[in-house]
Amino acid sequence: MLALSVERMSGLHVEMGLVKGSLFREALERMMTSKYPKMEMIESASEQPLLKMLAGTLERVKPIEARLIRVHDCLWMRLWLRVQSGYLPEVEGVRDVVSSLGSS
Repeated sequence: MLALSVERMSGLHVEMGLVKGSLFREALERMMTSKYPKMEMIESASEQPLLKMLAGTLERVKPIEARLIRVHDCLWMRLWLRVQSGYLPEVEGVRDVVSSLGSS
């Protein structure tokens, strides 16, 4: 489910597999020192306030494009602030909003 969500958000093909621990550690080190887009976390006790906050974010940021996907009980909204060049997003050109509903 997560791989499918990342594919839909990024437009890139995601491959999964198992790797040796040493290869994983190298990749993890590169990942931990990489720059990522700004992210905002939104939590709400019910759907209506959550939708209002997401709509407010869209109105405030005014992205040129936005996508919203669901990953289990979380929503991931990516906002493109300007036209991107290349396959990977420019860190300053996108913004992520991750939201979830609190347990009742």
